[in-house]
Amino acid sequence: MHLLILYYHVLHLKPCANVMEFYSSGQSKSEQDNILAQAQQHIAIQKMALQTGVMNLPGGGIAPSAFGESPAKVLCLTEAITADVLADDEEYEEVLEDMREECSKYGTLVNVVIPRPDPNGEQFPGVGKVFLEYYDIAGCATAKTALNGRKFGGNLVKAYYYPEDKYFNRDYSA
Repeated sequence: MHLLILYYHVLHLKPCANVMEFYSSGQSKSEQDNILAQAQQHIAIQKMALQTGVMNLPGGGIAPSAFGESPAKVLCLTEAITADVLADDEEYEEVLEDMREECSKYGTLVNVVIPRPDPNGEQFPGVGKVFLEYYDIAGCATAKTALNGRKFGGNLVKAYYYPEDKYFNRDYSA
C-alpha cells in the first residue's frame, strides 16, 4: 500500500517525501482512495503490457515482443487443431464457432481462418493452424498472452504474431 502511494507520486511527478506526508497532505479520505485506485490501475496496466510484450512508451511507440517478433493484428495458433477434425464439416464448424467465441474475449475479433485439407487428402500450407485477425494490436497481444501455452485437445498451443501481408494474401505457409 505504501509503495503504491509513492509510486503514484513518482508517476505523476508530485512531490511526496514519504507515506506519512501523503496521509497528512490535507486530502480527504475519498481523494486518497481515488489516488490509490489510480495507482493500482496504472500498475496493473503496466504489468499487463510487460507480460504481453507490448508497452506504449511516450514518444517510443510500441516495443517489440520477445524473440524479435513484431506485434501485429494477426495471431497464429499452432498445435490447436488436427487435420482429422478439419476434414469433418460438422466438427470444423463447431471448432470455428468455439474459436470465435473464446478468442473474442481478448479483443475485437475481425476474422478467424482455419485452413482445411483438400478433399482429396492433399495438404495445403497452414493446415492445423488457426489465424485470428484482431481489430487492433492490443487485442491481439492480449490473446497471445492468454492463449500461448494453453492446452487444447491435449496439445500445448503456441501463439505468435503472423505477418499481416502474408495473412491478407492468404499465404499461410510462414
